[in-house]
Amino acid sequence: MSQPLALAVSLLLLLMPAVGHALEVVGPREVLDHWCVERDGGLWLTVDGRSFELVTDPHAPFLSPLGDGEFHPMDLLEVERALATVSVPNDRVRVFVLPYPQRQTLRSNCLGTDVYLAPGLREVPAQHVWTTVVHEIGHVWQHARFPEGSRAWDEYFTIRGLDPARFHATAAHADRPREIFAEDYRLLLGQGLAVANDNPENSEIPRPADVPGLRDWFEANVAPAGVAGEPTFSPQVSPNPFRLAAGSAVDIRFAGTVATGSVTIVDLTGRRVRSLRAIEEGDTTVARWDGRDEAGRVVAPGVYFARAASASPAGRSARIVILR
Repeated sequence: MSQPLALAVSLLLLLMPAVGHALEVVGPREVLDHWCVERDGGLWLTVDGRSFELVTDPHAPFLSPLGDGEFHPMDLLEVERALATVSVPNDRVRVFVLPYPQRQTLRSNCLGTDVYLAPGLREVPAQHVWTTVVHEIGHVWQHARFPEGSRAWDEYFTIRGLDPARFHATAAHADRPREIFAEDYRLLLGQGLAVANDNPENSEIPRPADVPGLRDWFEANVAPAGVAGEPTFSPQVSPNPFRLAAGSAVDIRFAGTVATGSVTIVDLTGRRVRSLRAIEEGDTTVARWDGRDEAGRVVAPGVYFARAASASPAGRSARIVILR
């Protein structure tokens, strides 16, 4: 993992500026530096007054003996790629990429609209990263929009054909309705590597695609990828990924006009890297970037965002991947 991707990540997904809410991704270095304290001989993660003890010893007796002797946080770039394929509700959503697992659960989990991604005892395959990320975003949707007892939750429960005698909050993990919902979300609305494994956690119940009306319910109640509150049209970036080379450049094309006449390039932490002049071409606005900062230095490989104060209500931010 490159050093920039091991730093704290705070980004707006492509659609987020249009609707005024942010998805914050906190990397393992940021977790250690700003969210953890040493107390009572242990390391504690504290979020909004809640504290979770972290397991820092990969040889702890309650962990699997099949590890390689260290913890492996999920790859930040794969986390970001997976998140780019989903939408989130209009709530504050934070994703913590943990350097160490939480003692109480050891697994990735979701509390409210906070997602905690556990590290592996070996390097975590990209497919597992995507599957876990999208599953946990399903939990975010359920908590934020379909809490137990709500009319929408009752509709889901009925359409899914779940029996309260078997499927309840204290049932075995695979039988818990919230887990079934998260897997339904992954399999019905997930993309790419998130659905490469199309077997749900609970293989004894009908697959979500085979449940009459379930897909319609999800499509009517959960915003699809690229949409949060209203349709959005992402800016076009070409080539993307962009490989740095002498004389090369990347074109960023926005629908509509750019109010300030300029486009700002920022890195994953939100730091301004470069301001670009925007040129109107018909009903679009184009900015060209050569992969250099304001001082003319070639930027480090990684993920960057081009932001524009656009007259259009959507499509104000473009994601750019820089390769060496």
